[in-house]
Order: sequence, then C-alpha cells, then structure tokens
Amino acid sequence: MTEKIIGMERFDDIVAGILKEAKQKVEEIISKAKEQADAMIAEAERKVEEQVKQRLAKLLASVEEEGRRRISEAKLEARRIILQAKEEAIMRVFDEVTTKLKEIVEKPEYAKILEKLICEAGEALGGGELVATLNERDANIKIDWEGIAKKIESKVGRETKIQGTYGKVSDIGGVIVSTADGKFTFDNTFEGRMKRMEKKLRLIASNVLLRG
Repeated sequence: MTEKIIGMERFDDIVAGILKEAKQKVEEIISKAKEQADAMIAEAERKVEEQVKQRLAKLLASVEEEGRRRISEAKLEARRIILQAKEEAIMRVFDEVTTKLKEIVEKPEYAKILEKLICEAGEALGGGELVATLNERDANIKIDWEGIAKKIESKVGRETKIQGTYGKVSDIGGVIVSTADGKFTFDNTFEGRMKRMEKKLRLIASNVLLRG
C-alpha cells in the first residue's frame, strides 16, 4: 500500500516517527553492549581475585598492581564497545532515514515539500532578495515562486523576491537558499536537515548511556 504524503507536515511526521523508533533501537543496542562490557569487567575482577588468593603474601603488592592494570584495560575495552554500539545505532537510523527520503523525492507530493522547504529557509533568512538553488533534476517541477515570496513576506514583514536556479545541491533532495549578495545561506536540503537531526539523535544516545 502506498502511503499518502501531504506537504511538509507529513515529511516532518516521517522524520519524527523515525526519531522515535531510533530511541528504542539505540537503547537496545547500547544495552547489549553494556551487558557485554559488564561481563568483561566482572570476569577480569574474578580472575584477579583468584590470583590474589593463590599468591603468597610477599607477592600480594605485585598481584594487586597487575589486577588494577587488567581491570583498567577491561574498562577501556568496555567503553570502546559502548561507543562503537552508539555509532552503529546512529548510522543505522540515518541509513533508514535516507531510504525514506529517497522514496519521498519520487512522489508527486515532493513539489509541495520543496515549496515548504524554500519558504522555511526564506523565513530564516528574513526575506528580501533571495536565490533558491534546487537540483537540476527538479527543474521540471512547477514551483509557485511568487506565492512562496508572498508567504515569506507575510511571515517576516519584508518585501521578498525569489530567483530560482538549478545545479548540484544534494544527493537526495531539498534546496539551498541564499541572500542575493551571497552573505547568508540556509541549507534546507535533506542532508542539511539530517545533519541538524543528528544532534538530537546523539543526545538521545548520550541520555541512554547516562541512565545506564
């Protein structure tokens, strides 16, 4: 069944849903990694305790030093495992997001999403004389430039004009909007939005680690 996507609101719903699923995946992956790390540390401590009991009293100091070294190594390895699990979880989520976004670009509703992205970027730049650059493959998409400019004007209270251009801006989709003088740019490509989303996802993973 093909899911109907309506404008940018639906796009944001998809991203929000993926973030929600991501939190659960990150928790599961990191939880397994922590179990592995805890078991590694416990085994190191057990071996050290056995050695201490077996050694003579005069060798106790050297045994304890060796034990501290082994436990320290185990803790470092445990930290490496947890951090690797965190990165793997985040990359897995972004792979899924990329797949979803590539599907969106092929749908008719992508035109409305583009207009929403342009409008959002124009508002962030405060309106005025703007240049919106889209991918060359989007040149056949009909964009209501005048209508978008009016929407931005109504939001920022400043006369706005938008010039549409085409080039290579994204491997997936979206738009880059700049002021006419080139001093300010707002990256509202899908990759740009994903990069901003990455901060939220890393915060989720960090919170999971802190709770552990």
